[in-house]
Amino acid sequence: MPLRPTSALALAAALLAPPSALAAGAANLSLGPAMRGPASLSVGTANLSLGPAMLAPPPPPAPRPAAPAVDIPPDLVHVAAAIASAEETATSASTAAGASSKRSAAELAKRLVAGQVMLRQKDSERAAVVFLDLLENAPDSPAAPQARFYLGEALVQLGMKRWAAECYSRTLADPGTAARRLHQRAVAKLLGLASPAQAPGHARRPGLGAMPELRARMQALGLSPAAPQTPADPPLGDLGPPDVQRLRGWVQAIAADQRIAELRYAYGRHLFLNKEYSAAFAELDALMPAMPPFNPRSPDVRWHVRATYIAGAAAAALGQLDVALARFDKILGARDLAEREIRDLSWMARARLHLDQNDPLEALRAYRQIGRDSPMFAEAMYETAWALLRAGRHEVALTALDVVLTHDPDGPVAPEALQLRGKLHVQQKSWKAAEKEFTALRRDFETKAKSLSAALTVEADAAAYYTEVARAEGPEFHLGALLPRGAGVFARTMRRAGQAEHLARETGALERTLRETRDLLARMESAAAATERPRVFTDLGAHWTAIDAAHFQLAEASEVLLAKAGERLAQDGYRKLEAQRASQRALVDKVRGGNSRQARQLGEAADALQQVEGAIASLRAMLLALERGQLTSGRPRTPAFFAEATALRAALADSEAEANRLRARISHGRLTLRFTDPIHAARRLAVADYRDFLNAALASASKAAGDPAINDLLARMARADKNLAAARVKVEVAAAKRLAAAIVVLREERANLDQYAGEFAELGPRANATVGETTAAAVRDVRGELRYWTLRSEVGLLDVAWALQAGEQDEAERLERTRDQAIKELDRALDQVMEAIE
Repeated sequence: MPLRPTSALALAAALLAPPSALAAGAANLSLGPAMRGPASLSVGTANLSLGPAMLAPPPPPAPRPAAPAVDIPPDLVHVAAAIASAEETATSASTAAGASSKRSAAELAKRLVAGQVMLRQKDSERAAVVFLDLLENAPDSPAAPQARFYLGEALVQLGMKRWAAECYSRTLADPGTAARRLHQRAVAKLLGLASPAQAPGHARRPGLGAMPELRARMQALGLSPAAPQTPADPPLGDLGPPDVQRLRGWVQAIAADQRIAELRYAYGRHLFLNKEYSAAFAELDALMPAMPPFNPRSPDVRWHVRATYIAGAAAAALGQLDVALARFDKILGARDLAEREIRDLSWMARARLHLDQNDPLEALRAYRQIGRDSPMFAEAMYETAWALLRAGRHEVALTALDVVLTHDPDGPVAPEALQLRGKLHVQQKSWKAAEKEFTALRRDFETKAKSLSAALTVEADAAAYYTEVARAEGPEFHLGALLPRGAGVFARTMRRAGQAEHLARETGALERTLRETRDLLARMESAAAATERPRVFTDLGAHWTAIDAAHFQLAEASEVLLAKAGERLAQDGYRKLEAQRASQRALVDKVRGGNSRQARQLGEAADALQQVEGAIASLRAMLLALERGQLTSGRPRTPAFFAEATALRAALADSEAEANRLRARISHGRLTLRFTDPIHAARRLAVADYRDFLNAALASASKAAGDPAINDLLARMARADKNLAAARVKVEVAAAKRLAAAIVVLREERANLDQYAGEFAELGPRANATVGETTAAAVRDVRGELRYWTLRSEVGLLDVAWALQAGEQDEAERLERTRDQAIKELDRALDQVMEAIE
């Protein structure tokens, strides 16, 4: 049950979009009478007949005489600056509130490029928000088709492949010019979704990724080790067979020379995975028919390199080994290529083909080209040991195996490396070393198998226990944590174990995503219901806060003016006035420097939650230590242990769920308080009361002072107050318009998320129960795999015994031959002596 992309992305796009994206839907906004313009007044002049004179344009207004300039004394310059700053704040806020609701093509293009940069930097979530914003809020712009295509790429990176396929399909269905340029790329992306990549453990199957021992067995049976032995059915991806057939018909309808490089590569790869090797080779090799060197500066060089590699693999599957080697050598001969993984794969393929042709020296040269920092280094060193074994260099082969076990002791090739090390000792006739090696391996595998047998003493209770572990761990569920140390290596190679782990992680990730999205939706709903709506938006909230700061600046400027005017007042009267002003200012400072009761309560709750989370973390650590200790002890697990462990796991999961719920409530409370905190209104009211007091005091003091500079500054301050009040109204109206469209989206997504929550409430427990049963079965499979490796170790001991017996028999036969030869020499010497006597 994957979430619809808009569940997590449209919400963010709705509130993060600029004013143009949210201007729609504001037509039904109801304004109070004070905010209505003259158009709302009914004057009854619909049938009024106007004469020509009245229809003529009015004469231009007569120019007003300029007011005489007033000199501002130096000690009041900063007051004039504060008033000018307030005027600038009002102008900026009015401009932002009345910004155009339509973004230009250049702005949309810049936003599209910004999303592409995020996508390249693997910031998939933010990129998806950008592309969804362009797609939903500017659907008719030239950037929309490209946004739809790149939204598909972002969704692929987020694991939402079904919705990515829908984006690519809609791109194909779009007949517009901008979309037609992306049609071939969309088909290539859909082919990639239809043909999944190699599954984990592909190195254990035949083909260019097979292990040397498996390749040798296939050669012994007369089979080609270079041909991938895939199942009869083609690999199934995220598209059904009818969709795949339509895609293939779409590709075939395009002339071969008209297909872009990305499409040719995707189509050739699809053919290769479907075992159509001849067609795949023809499609891929046609990209570079004359075999020229790669151009690292070409925008299609990555497709050329990958196509050349798969063409080589297809040629090897067809038995054309020389052609395959030529393709791999072309990749290896190129310089300055960024495709490091393809180069390492080419070296591995070249080495394996030479090893198949019994040319270990050439294979060694290829294996040595793979560096220690490559993810294929362990496999390369393991196969190097096989090549050295064929070349008769046993000591160096042992060193290579030691490097493998040191570099990746828990890797998938580690068990094979341990077995091969014992076989090398046998080849060297180091019987004691070989016996010690295989004995240690058998003991290790037997210990792990016994531990798992003890873990599955009560299988029904074990399944319930694994169910609770999956519910508690969620996305962090790891099968290796439920197995003895080293047994996780074998679990990774089993399909059932991988499926159980994947299902547990997907279920936990879906639950977390659903919870976080619902929390996000609740916070957005709180923001939409805010009393101070401009604070919901970053730009309008900044202007809203700046207006409040400007009012406080004007209050401080009024204080300076009052002090200036008070110089000409009577000393007693001014002292009394100053005392009143100080008491009023103290009230303002108290409100501005304090926090509301709700903010203090939220801080106390956050501190308490932190202590609870610490206790939960300690309990989790203790529980994990007890479980691990029980697992490694080898003692059988009783029904009482499983019952207690299951109850503790369930209690831990419930405690963490409750902690998550409290954390979400605190986060929601903080966000709500940000928009509805009464301290904002209290501060604004305190500043307003203080300004009223200052204005009244200045009105009487300025008359007594009779200073023209003070009177001029007071007039400017009155105009600034008027402009700030008008700007505040405009900002509030702009915020209401933006929220009008967002509220519609919030209502839709609330219904969607409630539906998803209901479905998950039904499917989540079933998924966890399935994980528990599948994990118990996977643990049984791992136990069987450990028994298999134990048997192989015992076979190794038998090989040592047989080799020792064969060596002793050879030594006995040699002694017998030596004895017979000595007897013959003695008989011949006696015959000569007898002949000499006669």
